[in-house]
Amino acid sequence: MVLLALVTTLGNILVIFAFITDRNLRHRSNYFFLNLAISDFAVGAFCMPLYIPYSLTGKWHLGRGVCKLWLLMDYLLCTASVFSIVLISYDRFLSVTKAVTVVLLLERKKDEW
Repeated sequence: MVLLALVTTLGNILVIFAFITDRNLRHRSNYFFLNLAISDFAVGAFCMPLYIPYSLTGKWHLGRGVCKLWLLMDYLLCTASVFSIVLISYDRFLSVTKAVTVVLLLERKKDEW
């Protein structure tokens, strides 16, 4: 389980680092992937390490306050991760079904700004 948390954290750090360093990745649709990487990084860095002792022993040894904080962060970050996947799917759906219309709308909005 420690290896899984480590791979999750390091893999998402690589995605965030690639997004920061490579300007070609900074497209509107790729921001959804950045959001997904940030939420998954937080799950790997915060939620998974706190869950490992509980899963090995079957008892929560870190106190009631940390338990509540862990539950809050786990639900919040996992929901953000799922919501990011939904947004990525919807963006891909729009780019396939309404490619020409979406490009024209985005260009029109850019001209208005």
